[in-house]
Parts: sequence; C-alpha cells; structure tokens
Amino acid sequence: PAAELGPALGRAQLAHRQGREGEGQEDEDGEDEQDNGEDSEWIFISYHRAMVEMWLGDFPAADRIADQMMERAAHLDGDVSLFSALSVRSALAAYAGRVDEARHAARIALDASNRSEGRELNGWMVANIGFLEVSLGNYEAALTELRPVIDGLLADPDYSEIIVASGVSDAVEAMVRLGRLDEAE
Repeated sequence: PAAELGPALGRAQLAHRQGREGEGQEDEDGEDEQDNGEDSEWIFISYHRAMVEMWLGDFPAADRIADQMMERAAHLDGDVSLFSALSVRSALAAYAGRVDEARHAARIALDASNRSEGRELNGWMVANIGFLEVSLGNYEAALTELRPVIDGLLADPDYSEIIVASGVSDAVEAMVRLGRLDEAE
C-alpha cells in the first residue's frame, strides 16, 4: 500500500512531476536515496514509472529505467525486485519485436514471482505474454496465456482495474480474429 511507502513515494511523485528522473539525486536532506535503505521502495516506484513511460510511448525512457532496475535488482535480495525489473525488460522486448528475449525474461520473471510474496504481479506478465502472442498472430496461444485474466474478469466483472485486466484488449482481439465474436462481446 502507498501509505506504507513513506516519504520516498512523495519525493518520487514530485520529482516525476518536475520532469526529474529522481535516481541518485539528493533529497531535501542532502542524502542520496540509493544509500538511504529505500531500494525496495525505489524498485516499486520505478516499475510503475516504467509502465507509465511505456503507456506514453516513451520507450527510451522506459528502457533507461529498466537498466537502472536491473542494476539495482542485481544487488538486492529477494525475487520481487528481480520480477519487477525483468517484467519491464520483457515488455520492452515484446514491444520491440524481440520475441525470444521477451519470452526468456518473462519465464525468469514468472519463476521469481512464484517464489516470492508478489504473486499478484503475475497479471502484468500474463498480459505481456498475451500481447506478444497476439502481435505474432498466435491467437489460440494468446487466449491460452490470457485465460486467467479472462476467467478472473468473468468471475468478478467489477474487478477491471488496469493492473488486473490489462490483457483484456488482447484477449478480445484474439477472439475476434478467431471468429469467436459472442465470446469477445
């Protein structure tokens, strides 16, 4: 929850609004946040910053964030940091059409997520793999990958936040391409 993140979240939001990257910059106390024990918060914030940059179409900015995340995750214990960094890497590879790289990063990220307490993050990875399969014209494979997202939404239609239902548009596209219009509706 955001309330548990403390002042780091506020500083990151302010830095982002001001157009600053925020990594390695001194905060108002003159301390470098990287050296202040806030690495896990930084990973969490950076994951979401990278996603926003991708949604805005600024892939170079997302790539820079992903590089920083990978570097930081290599020095941290725990699988959530690794999952977060690799999921951004996988998404960037999928958007760029680097299929093998996207799949490889996704596999490692999902393994890390399954070992961690962050299993709810799997939805992003599932959506990313579904996007990749739709992009390749593998519509049946996309629906197989996206089945958990579809089933979850059918079980609770009000649970359609972007983090939970991010693969819905790709699932619908796959259904339409396969002529399954009733199911798509």
